[in-house]
Amino acid sequence: RRRPLDVDRPVLERPGDVLNLWRDEYDFADNEMTGYYCPLNDRKRIFDRLREVGNKEFPLTLGAGASLVAPAVRSTDVYMYSPGPPDGAVDALGLRPVEFGGNVYLVKPADEGVLFDMQVINELWIVSGLQLYLDLYRYPMRGEEQAEAVRDKALGV
Repeated sequence: RRRPLDVDRPVLERPGDVLNLWRDEYDFADNEMTGYYCPLNDRKRIFDRLREVGNKEFPLTLGAGASLVAPAVRSTDVYMYSPGPPDGAVDALGLRPVEFGGNVYLVKPADEGVLFDMQVINELWIVSGLQLYLDLYRYPMRGEEQAEAVRDKALGV
């Protein structure tokens, strides 16, 4: 007698080990980033504006995403993926390109898989918990600490 399909699915015995291998191979720096100055000037106002316009085309990552998933580290910059032309985010937030000292960063993903399984928290689109963990882990400003908070709270492995 054949078992139902859900019983036949493989199950990872040590998912944490697989996550560690993936984390060790992944590098957020492979993405292309462009810094902008946003005149809205603080994260709350930026988030409010993103709620008004909808940000599915530019989901949050790094500290901005983590602040909604598993806040553990205070950060002020807003990082958003922008797989297509940046016009939507630029227009919605009134962004102006800068060489240094931006407060909003649009990230063109090296692989569009970063957008798989996005989530909505407090009416804002955010990358998946897995992607957020991977993005944060090597981020130089307390990224590993924030990544571990995401891993504990959102991934449970």
